Amino acid sequence: MSAHTIIPRTDDAALRMFRSVFTTADAFVFRCVNDRNYTMQQIEGHVQKITGYWPEDVVGNATRSFFEITWHEDTDRVFGIVDDAIAKRIEWDMSYRLRHVDGHPVWIRERAGAVRNGEGEIEYL
Repeated sequence: MSAHTIIPRTDDAALRMFRSVFTTADAFVFRCVNDRNYTMQQIEGHVQKITGYWPEDVVGNATRSFFEITWHEDTDRVFGIVDDAIAKRIEWDMSYRLRHVDGHPVWIRERAGAVRNGEGEIEYL
């Protein structure tokens, strides 16, 4: 087998690889609605370790929206970058601050994009 051989992965293997990344790295992944609150549909990984909030706190805006925990001075820039990328149908890569549950800023890096359905409408970010 050459160093460049691609080994097909089963769904189980891919899921195990995905979980191993997010159990060893200080990272989280999410799926959210493209609305003013960036309403979380799903969030996995080290959310609580990074932000102090449990995933259940932000999914569906249960106690806080993702917009509410985004550092106030960064929100206009975040919305601008996301809106511009959506309009251009490209992905975005940006850093911004979240407000930790105890109030201090936490820098995060977000690499994401809009996921569209067959009609080209945004399903989620």
